[in-house]
Amino acid sequence: MLLTTRMPGGCRHPAFCSKGTDEPVVVIGGNIDVHDEHLGQIQETEDNRRKLKTKQEHCNRLKVIIQWLKEQYPQYTAAGGVISIPQGHARNPNFFQHTNTEDLKYNGINVTLIKAFLSSAKRKSNGKICSFSNIRKFHDSILFGAEQASEVLPQIYHQEIQKFLESFKKESVKAKRQGNVDEHDADQIPLPLYSHICEWAVAAGNIFAWTFTVCQWNCMCRSASIDPLGIHNFTIGID
Repeated sequence: MLLTTRMPGGCRHPAFCSKGTDEPVVVIGGNIDVHDEHLGQIQETEDNRRKLKTKQEHCNRLKVIIQWLKEQYPQYTAAGGVISIPQGHARNPNFFQHTNTEDLKYNGINVTLIKAFLSSAKRKSNGKICSFSNIRKFHDSILFGAEQASEVLPQIYHQEIQKFLESFKKESVKAKRQGNVDEHDADQIPLPLYSHICEWAVAAGNIFAWTFTVCQWNCMCRSASIDPLGIHNFTIGID
């Protein structure tokens, strides 16, 4: 029998925690200098984790957050919430900054101000609500920035942002029913176009295109957004 001890915050064992904690951990041999050759090999592999375009988009979103904080809450910048990127990071192959010259201070980040930004960013200039995925990507960018800076976000950040995103997801579904969501983020394929694609695939003998299109339509067209779609959404039924 495997016995586990529940740790503070609900985690049974640090190895199973999905989010970082504020508790310091002593690394065995942490003072050992890894050879440059091995560091390069590690970086070569980890570069495949995200596409270059994805990393650039993360940096651009961080820039938007930083600019909003500087304009709306300059006292937060003065308190050290926004910092200049050290010159050494520009030469560090592990650190991707794109065109950014400033970064957030992730240790001790003010989650209330981040939620204020997300609440402000959710509504577009035309008065409509943006898609859930757009708002969630700002959170993803903060996770990316913290990873790049080798800083641990406070546990309260994860808890509060999770509650906010869950609430906004419900808000966006309600707004979609009222026709108040900006649909330009991911326009759906209309039924006539879907039919034409299937007819062309059959006529051309392209069975893969026909099968893929039919599966896409039947499995995903009824989801408000395919972004959160997971295997748990599928159940056995008559439909």
